[in-house]
Amino acid sequence: MTAIGSLDEFMERIGGEIDVLIMDTTSETAEMIVMAKEHLETFGRDVSRLRGSQIKLDKPVDPYLVLLSLLDNAPGQLGARYMATTIVICSRGSCHSPTSLVRLSDYFLHYLLLAIKAGAATRLTNQKPARRRTNEGPEGYFRKWLLQRDGYRCILSEDNYETNSTIPIGSTESQTKLQAAHILKPTVVAGKINNTTAVLTWNIISLYAGWINTQSNMIAKINKLDNGIILSRDLCDKFEQFSWALKPVFNSGGIVPDTYEVDIIDNSQLSVDDLSKLTSRTITFVDHSAPPPPPVGIPSPSTIPPPPRLALPHPGFLAFHRALSHVLHTSGAGEAINVTFRRFKRAGIRIPSRRMYDVDSLSIILAFATSST
Repeated sequence: MTAIGSLDEFMERIGGEIDVLIMDTTSETAEMIVMAKEHLETFGRDVSRLRGSQIKLDKPVDPYLVLLSLLDNAPGQLGARYMATTIVICSRGSCHSPTSLVRLSDYFLHYLLLAIKAGAATRLTNQKPARRRTNEGPEGYFRKWLLQRDGYRCILSEDNYETNSTIPIGSTESQTKLQAAHILKPTVVAGKINNTTAVLTWNIISLYAGWINTQSNMIAKINKLDNGIILSRDLCDKFEQFSWALKPVFNSGGIVPDTYEVDIIDNSQLSVDDLSKLTSRTITFVDHSAPPPPPVGIPSPSTIPPPPRLALPHPGFLAFHRALSHVLHTSGAGEAINVTFRRFKRAGIRIPSRRMYDVDSLSIILAFATSST
């Protein structure tokens, strides 16, 4: 059975050292990354690492690949420093042993990768706009306003409404054609705030993604428009399965604002039709709900207040989704979790994606399923 308690105790023991080293201004992040990779190179040559994992999936996951892929694909400098710091601390002093790095891999596998995959395993059944308005007006209606912002069409395919009026928002036909996809799934952060598992998962996400937000703040932000995009159903499924992502476009001046290229992560999970819609595609997000500017030389009517602008996808959410997509694919953890979840489905075991604050229930299922096969 997965000894999750021992993972908690292990990370609590080294947590203070991690905090100190992250804030240590005398050590450059680049130096920490070099040190971490040297330790990982040694770890990768130790075959005993393959026998020590406490997370029992249907396919083995190499702890070396989990840690290396998390380090290589960190979405920013803070995330890279966080990963390098934890690897270095687990590779020296009283923690120095292959077992420490295996436990570190298990910690990220359980509280980050397993939580993310289970959170995305079951589509939320309620795809209608939120009923409750927020104080910020239009952003309270997630699906409704995403459709208006993205022009009533999938951002990449030709799937769209015929007109704004002939297919009402929220109709059966509209729901089968287009999906309002959360970039970061609500099930990942919207658990009980005082639950230990939820806190640990969010702590990892905030440090790895470089977000200065508490879990309660993120719950409030999760249905904001900058965490959503409109996709056709088939592309939405593959986006939520981390088979493709969006990466920023650069030019001589740096990052091109709100412009992204499709990054195909795992083409084995994409159909020929999917690939035709995704390959070599670039998208620039525009608020289609905003009226066109007046002609040059004609001032805007001063008596008419400008309409509220609908927020475009936040680069931080898209960067985190892309990072996790690469980690899940290159480490092999994504496929191992998929294989295990498919067996759950065949056995009629429901993945508790609506209760990801209780991700430990997955550990119980894993232990039961392993012992019964």
